[in-house]
Amino acid sequence: MKLKIRGSQARPKTIQGKQYTVINGYAKIADLHFWEDNPRIYSLLEDERDTGTISRAEIFEKLSLTKDLQKLRKDIESDGQINEAVWVALDINTQNYVVYEGNTRLAVAMALHRKGKDSKKWSEIEVNVLPDGTDERVMKNFIGQTQLKGKNKWAAFEEVNYLFRETMDIMKNKNASKTEATKMVANFFNLPQLRVSRAVKTVDFMQQYKMSSLVQKKYYAYWQRIVAGNKEINMLRKVFNSYSFLKGKIENAAPNAFDHMMIKQVKEEKQIEAAAADGSSAKLVSYTDNLRLIGRAFETHNDIELVLDLMEEKIDLAEAVRRALEGGVGDAEYKRVKEFADWLMHKNTIKKIRKSIRTYENLGHDLKSISIHARHLSNATMSFPKKKNIKK
Repeated sequence: MKLKIRGSQARPKTIQGKQYTVINGYAKIADLHFWEDNPRIYSLLEDERDTGTISRAEIFEKLSLTKDLQKLRKDIESDGQINEAVWVALDINTQNYVVYEGNTRLAVAMALHRKGKDSKKWSEIEVNVLPDGTDERVMKNFIGQTQLKGKNKWAAFEEVNYLFRETMDIMKNKNASKTEATKMVANFFNLPQLRVSRAVKTVDFMQQYKMSSLVQKKYYAYWQRIVAGNKEINMLRKVFNSYSFLKGKIENAAPNAFDHMMIKQVKEEKQIEAAAADGSSAKLVSYTDNLRLIGRAFETHNDIELVLDLMEEKIDLAEAVRRALEGGVGDAEYKRVKEFADWLMHKNTIKKIRKSIRTYENLGHDLKSISIHARHLSNATMSFPKKKNIKK
């Protein structure tokens, strides 16, 4: 059934270099349908998608719970109107007129219409309708240009899943390799191929370990940093995910053991951030930065035991970082000696120590021991060749 539009006017619109005649006007909200693949709510419809029970009412309820809708509703109620038209096209499979861009605006109009006050006013919404028969890919391109780059972009989690689904569709429908498909998606949306490739790698990782939508969304930033483009962590994953490498080295060796360790740590949230072990006890570093530090220790010193002890929970992440630093990564010893020397030579410290000698008998002995050991270390450094042309 043709969509009825009040006050219709034809206007030209260019998408992907092709001009379309778009009909602008007002349509009844009852005649419009939500886009089921809308990334803003795609993950919220996981159960309904599995059971085939997605409905207009269900999508409305899901959208009503989002912060985007609550914020937009306040703005619209303040303005007294919806200031921007929604974009509509006919779905040739369902013969429904689908709102591809502006689902949240449609949901706000439905909510205000149900509220009862000025219900007639909210029974219609301004639309831009593409000609019947327009390929859905045209709408997807238009939406991608708006949401992937526009001022109201999708959240990162929603974006990567959308790019992943687009890549999978091309692989299936065009029999393309993953590399070819990511390139085609990047070209289609005019995005860097690396951005699409990272999105696909991240979603692949989340799906490989059968994470629920809640776990995917809550910890997405960690999965993305772990998987996409982190050289040190991916080196650890390559070595310590190998069952043949782990067999005989740890109890209960299993494939992908390092990944399972990371996932457990992130979900338990106990070691996401750990105190740095370089003398600055107040400093916190991110979980992935700590893993990168351990990766550099393994690469530099081939410290297999350090990683294995962490995987078998013989040590926690903070201890693993401390051991990595003491192995030379991060110049921990230099920093500790420097900080100790600065503290010891400070005039206030000297004054306080002099007073304390009268109270603590062993303090003089401790100072003498420090002096002797410091002299030995100083003499030892005299035998090292001096570095030239060091710029400070």
